[in-house]
Amino acid sequence: MKQLRAPESLRKWPRLRQGSTATEVLVAATLLLSLIGAVIPTTVRTAKIWRDTRHFQIATNELSNQLEVLSSLNEAERATALNQLTVSEPTSKILMGATIASETANDSDGNRITLTLNWERTPNANPLKITGWLKAASSSPPAPEEPANVALEETSDEAK
Repeated sequence: MKQLRAPESLRKWPRLRQGSTATEVLVAATLLLSLIGAVIPTTVRTAKIWRDTRHFQIATNELSNQLEVLSSLNEAERATALNQLTVSEPTSKILMGATIASETANDSDGNRITLTLNWERTPNANPLKITGWLKAASSSPPAPEEPANVALEETSDEAK
């Protein structure tokens, strides 16, 4: 009986495919660079959003603290404090170019103080405002259980 043998070309090891490795490396490098190109801008934008959020929180705390101090003072002390109103040192170190302004009003809504904080940010960013209503002047100090009403808002372009 005769043995069947595979043809000579099939018995040899398959030839190495010359150049296929270089093509695979080129495709992998292209995919990797595309992925990096998408991740880096996203990471940079996320870092800016985190920074802006932190600055907004610091500004909100600064305005809240200033309003709390002002609402705890009597009329004469409050008038003096409003004339000397400045941003605290820790806040001014973080919020570059921070400025604070105040506005008082006494109308049908009651006696209120509006504080405005602005700092160097993206163009056309609106200042942060906080408004607190003060209790009517009385001979006795206010009870600690009753804090002043506070409204926080960031002004919008429509309000201007």
